[in-house]
Amino acid sequence: MQRKAKISLKTKEETINYSTEIDIKNNKINYMEDDTNVLFDMNNKLLVRDNKDIYMEYDFSNKKGFFYIKELRCEASVIIDIEKIAIEDNLIEIIYNIDNNNYFYKIEME
Repeated sequence: MQRKAKISLKTKEETINYSTEIDIKNNKINYMEDDTNVLFDMNNKLLVRDNKDIYMEYDFSNKKGFFYIKELRCEASVIIDIEKIAIEDNLIEIIYNIDNNNYFYKIEME
């Protein structure tokens, strides 16, 4: 099912807001952000971002993050400190911290 959505990502340095079409199937939200394919699995609380340069996976259930920089063939893992995860019918909000950097990720669905 396709729906319109507003996506927000806020850090202390910047705020990114945009509207896009999302596809929802099997409790998974998929959308494109410029040249990046984004998948959010609502059941497993998993956020995946993939483009030609980097693969990123945030497993909020297990408080782990993983990055793979494709050109360098280099990977790194991080610990995610979760402040809030709220998944409702038309709204997803996640507030988390990685290496003392706060993030606020939100999907508002129409």
